[in-house]
Amino acid sequence: MSTKIIYLKLTGSKPDYQLQWSYDQSTWAKVQPKSPSTEIKPGDELDWNADESISKMKIKFAKGNIISNKDISGNDSKNPKGRVKNGVGQGLSDSYTITVKPSDGGSTGEYDPDIKTPNSGGG
Repeated sequence: MSTKIIYLKLTGSKPDYQLQWSYDQSTWAKVQPKSPSTEIKPGDELDWNADESISKMKIKFAKGNIISNKDISGNDSKNPKGRVKNGVGQGLSDSYTITVKPSDGGSTGEYDPDIKTPNSGGG
């Protein structure tokens, strides 16, 4: 079991924000349908961590076959967390929506990255 942190920040100015993500807070990329694509294993925790540009965010999974929406704590905060189901199958994928409220009072935005489990054992 491990914790994977996805750091998030908004760049640009209202209304043209871009949500960016990083695993290390030094290399940033735009959140897109396939990015970040996070590989997690049973029992892992996924931790979304917003900077000061975001007042709150909410995570919602499409299928919930890897992390169930009911297993997300801290939704509508700056730091939601989700725990991967124990015994989750291999080779699964899901998409989720990150709904973000900018700190400066701009409009809420929605972004849709992916999540997946490994295709075979290991780790």
